[in-house]
Amino acid sequence: MQTPLFIAEHSCHARGFIGSMIAKWMAFATAGANEKAVSLLDIQNGEKVLDFGTGHGRTLGLIHNRTPDGLTVGLDNSPIMIKEAIRRNKSHIENNTMEIYQSHGASLKFSDGYFDKALMVHSCYFLHPLEEYFAEMKRALKKDGVFVVCFQRRRQHRPNTLPDEVYRLRTAEEMKVLLWDAGFTLTEEAVLEKGNKPLVWLKVQA
Repeated sequence: MQTPLFIAEHSCHARGFIGSMIAKWMAFATAGANEKAVSLLDIQNGEKVLDFGTGHGRTLGLIHNRTPDGLTVGLDNSPIMIKEAIRRNKSHIENNTMEIYQSHGASLKFSDGYFDKALMVHSCYFLHPLEEYFAEMKRALKKDGVFVVCFQRRRQHRPNTLPDEVYRLRTAEEMKVLLWDAGFTLTEEAVLEKGNKPLVWLKVQA
């Protein structure tokens, strides 16, 4: 069964009451994918870590637990999601160990090599052109910095569960090419073939 279009649209850019409800639902629905991505990053205390497309902000708490003396940064394009993420992580923000911002396009406000590690879970479907976002992530990561991308891959010869009007799904090979072109080197790949929503995690190095 395909995800209803109105839910897909709010997943891309949550707004209003429905968006706030979907933010809470997504915190549960994407928990496993985010936990796996954080685990692959192998975060060390003191590191600066970016969660691009942080959404509900639950994952920011997981990252902060691993680097309480470092800096955890969350970016999202939806004011509703930003509000939810801030609500969840208010104490860390007040302690100056976490920052949450609304993103505007591919450009990042951070200097070259600012982050040790970064992740992007499910948000890659909505970023156009994705090549610009990957290039900017490469710029903002330190040399040999680690980046993990998690996404539902496009299934060839079978219908996808996410509407094409909102989601641009890619195969794992297509994503690998985009990351390689941005200057990343693949170091690890994990796949979860569960039901009709196959997930892929790609761990790359800057």
